[in-house]
Amino acid sequence: MQIRQLGISKEAENQDFRRYLSAHHHRIEPFQVLATQIQQQIDCTTCANCCRNSVVPVDESDIDVIARYLGVEGEQAKRLYTVADSDAPTRRVLQSTRDGCIFLDGNLCVIYQARPKACRDFPHVALGVRSLGGRLSSHCRWASLCPIIYNALGSYKHLVGYHRRATGVATGGAAQVTLSLDNARHAASPLAKTADATADRDKSLKKVPQTRQKRLILVKLFAPGLRVQNTGQMLLPRN
Repeated sequence: MQIRQLGISKEAENQDFRRYLSAHHHRIEPFQVLATQIQQQIDCTTCANCCRNSVVPVDESDIDVIARYLGVEGEQAKRLYTVADSDAPTRRVLQSTRDGCIFLDGNLCVIYQARPKACRDFPHVALGVRSLGGRLSSHCRWASLCPIIYNALGSYKHLVGYHRRATGVATGGAAQVTLSLDNARHAASPLAKTADATADRDKSLKKVPQTRQKRLILVKLFAPGLRVQNTGQMLLPRN
């Protein structure tokens, strides 16, 4: 069953789980530990749902980084690759095509090294970081699209002792939590490998030559009817 079907099947349960967490005052840090550990076990390049289903906000600094990476002027990058946010016309978002983000080629981001902050921060599970995207309500909305979030929510439910009865009444309590904040920080110690794993992933992505990445973008922009085949070396699954 696809992640979307699995996530949709859990929507009502996840809404109930949010109410359960609010009533029992559970902290977000244990969830962040679980999600970060799960993140290291998933190869995002086999999914790319976030790239296909997101509205990506960008500010001037994001646009400038993209422009420098592509070797164009900032205003040109803004004009070619962004549009006004329909909900806030003074803000900019990355353009999208029917296949997702304008910079998505297959399952790879062709500006990965210069991707916007919103993309770098996703799925917003860094330990100790609090943001709008890191709220449980935001995570629940992504459960039908992101396997990291879907699996982390399932693990967190088990961790806090949440059980949803057929009537929709949640059972379980704070006393059933087996991972305290101190234990969460201790459990996070193996995540020191995270930086190395990310560095290895970045090195792999660099195997797609930057000139090739830039050429893909230009072809997709100015010859949209042409199917581009990326012959650069693709990422291998980590698992």
